[in-house]
Amino acid sequence: MSKEVYRSFEGKLDVDCRDGYIILELKDFWEIRFLTVDGSDDMVRIRKEFLSENDFSNRDKINDLYVSIYFNWGDFGQCWFNGKWYGYDTICKIQRKNKDDKISKEFYYLGRVNATGQVKEFVMPNTDKTAVEIEWVLDTPVREDIYEYIVNG
Repeated sequence: MSKEVYRSFEGKLDVDCRDGYIILELKDFWEIRFLTVDGSDDMVRIRKEFLSENDFSNRDKINDLYVSIYFNWGDFGQCWFNGKWYGYDTICKIQRKNKDDKISKEFYYLGRVNATGQVKEFVMPNTDKTAVEIEWVLDTPVREDIYEYIVNG
């Protein structure tokens, strides 16, 4: 059972207050629900030891933890995807890179992203294993020089 313990906005979301978040208390986690006036939302669970009640209004800290969970930079919590909660161990298995793989690129952090909802399941080449491709959109487009560096080395 969860209960709401913080709301980053008063009343309802509207044209004057287009987005916000609420925090629900669970046993070991704070569940953060990001809301927008257009109805899109996202959720993440942050372990209580990484977010104190004094930081509930600190959107930058919450966003940093959110990104850290989604990019699996540590065991800070769980992310919500496609109707299920995923923790650190599961995300590690999904993101694990074969050390003998000479083709794959390293991961680069380019800024805050939002899932578009476009998900495509496919069978990996030369195997019978399936994988999932997720489409993301950056809040701020990548500068051309940075894009060229990543793509062309």
